[in-house]
Amino acid sequence: MELSQFYNGIAMHNDVIRQVINNDSLYVKHEDGYSYTVGMRNIGAPELVIYGQRKIVADEMFKIIYIAAAQAYGEQDLNTVVKNVFDPAPSLTALPEREKKALFYAARTYYDDWTFSVFKITLKTNMSDS
Repeated sequence: MELSQFYNGIAMHNDVIRQVINNDSLYVKHEDGYSYTVGMRNIGAPELVIYGQRKIVADEMFKIIYIAAAQAYGEQDLNTVVKNVFDPAPSLTALPEREKKALFYAARTYYDDWTFSVFKITLKTNMSDS
């Protein structure tokens, strides 16, 4: 089988990410068992990952956190932003570098580096516990 034309799949994927970010400010990548953001760094916030949630839940949570963080007017602590928006607030914990590099290939492609931090979102399982 002869290839008649080269397609740079990474560049094409990155073009999709850029187009979504240009239109919606935030790109959400859904993988098997987890979802994550690309574009939070553009507003000075860490990227986010959430495990085990339906796509619609992840999309809405990421969108709400993005909007709140973008409007926080210099609030550097994303935990404070999240606590002001959700009740009960999910917990945010820093994702280890090794796990970040295993999961965030779309963010690495978009930013062209690994110099972004990541928080893992954990929802309270019993919403009556606050």
